[in-house]
Amino acid sequence: MSIKVYAVQCMYNGSQDPYNFFESVATITDGYHLYLDQFGAGINALTAICFQQLANAKVEEFEKDLKAQFGTLTTSMQSLFDIMLKRTTSSEVAASYATRYSGITTPQRSKSSSSTPPPPADPTKLLPCPPSKYQVMTVDEDKIPQFKFIEKNGLVFHSGDSFYEFTKPESISAGKEIVLMEKKTGNLFEGVAARHMIGLKDDVDAVKISPVSLADYRVFIQSKSKTRQLVKVTGFLYKVDRNA
Repeated sequence: MSIKVYAVQCMYNGSQDPYNFFESVATITDGYHLYLDQFGAGINALTAICFQQLANAKVEEFEKDLKAQFGTLTTSMQSLFDIMLKRTTSSEVAASYATRYSGITTPQRSKSSSSTPPPPADPTKLLPCPPSKYQVMTVDEDKIPQFKFIEKNGLVFHSGDSFYEFTKPESISAGKEIVLMEKKTGNLFEGVAARHMIGLKDDVDAVKISPVSLADYRVFIQSKSKTRQLVKVTGFLYKVDRNA
């Protein structure tokens, strides 16, 4: 009895050895090498895999249901469907990540360390956040201190690794990082352009601003405060890869 393995690589960052492992396991078992950026999408990913055991038509139907529910899919979830339905390959997805994300290079099938570097980042444009950098969560308790929410989720508080959703007017210092989440896809972006889009200026130390009306994005502000109180049902980003 043959066993087909669905090798799901979480938070892919372009590293050669992990890529080789997942790719080899999938190839040896005639399975699939899949990518998952957000753990919150795990249930949908497992559901798609289960449907694939029945028929590709079931996977296609589930894909349509998710798009009808959310409007579209995140980059990694779309790649998961595309790989299982043989619209693309895992190596092609890895190559697309190298093009899309700064700092990620294309894995090589050989043991050579050579790789294709991504094009230089344009600071005037939004920069896609690498898949390994953040995990997205939803605050489930009102006025919970930031560090308690982090510990409640089995994580460790590090100053500067937390981002709360911007929902009310406040003073934002020049040193704080800004992350935008595209509402339609759930994809995350950062960079100088993200700061400018919410009204922050490069030559001002701190400025009080109100939540901007960005039709396509949700805004997340870096917080270094351990005791900042979070608002229930808002989003929260936790920086997993501190080197990304």
